Amino acid sequence: LVDYLSGKRRLEDELLDCCADANTGWTILRPSFIYGPFDYTPRLLTYLNWLAHGDPLPFPDDSRSRFSFIYVKDLAQLLFKVLETPATRNQAYNLAAPDAVDWPRFEACLGALPSATPQRCEHLSVAQIDEQRIPIMFPLEGDEWYSGDKIVRDVGGFTFTTFEQGLAETWDILKDVL
Repeated sequence: LVDYLSGKRRLEDELLDCCADANTGWTILRPSFIYGPFDYTPRLLTYLNWLAHGDPLPFPDDSRSRFSFIYVKDLAQLLFKVLETPATRNQAYNLAAPDAVDWPRFEACLGALPSATPQRCEHLSVAQIDEQRIPIMFPLEGDEWYSGDKIVRDVGGFTFTTFEQGLAETWDILKDVL
């Protein structure tokens, strides 16, 4: 993770140097966990796939982590707003919906999805999840929660899709193809 984050920082530094050399503006967008239809990451899709196949859904019962999401459609809309808004020039933004998700909320949201097979939840400790090498790609220890307030202010307002709404739409689109 340290290498990943330092690599991102080096890339941002390189962008700033290149833009300075070219005497042009820049905008850096740092999205939190992107989700939505045809998400290319296995984070949320792993859970939706388990749900579609009636597999047990593992949840850590001793994690207090919170994490941020951004719905892919919100990300696309914000990209256009950035292009249209001069105030976003030479700024860096975290892109995240304001509603932090924790493990109990994540479980409740998945439980609210209509499924052809009954949902089976499996509550495990973080240590058990690690020992069993269960591929959970959300934080089990520590928060990955960010604020998107700055970009909302700078683009003159924006309403994010709630996690419940975005998850339901994603499930509705993907449930028959998983």
